[in-house]
Amino acid sequence: MVGMIDYLSKRNDIPLYNGFDWFRTTKLDRIIYPPDVYLRYKLTGDENILKESFEKSIPEFKRFNIVEVDVDDVA
Repeated sequence: MVGMIDYLSKRNDIPLYNGFDWFRTTKLDRIIYPPDVYLRYKLTGDENILKESFEKSIPEFKRFNIVEVDVDDVA
């Protein structure tokens, strides 16, 4: 949630709310990939799929070990 707030703040040129600063020092124990990315990796075994997705990920999410490339195209 903080990743999304930080992303939207940056995108809309709004200063970050510092009340969430202690959250910003934490991250998940393992990297979480979108289901479609992880499925393609499992089907092909190609680790480049995970690497490329991680590199393209939105920094505000990546900081928490969450790989998210596009939050605008949610169906």
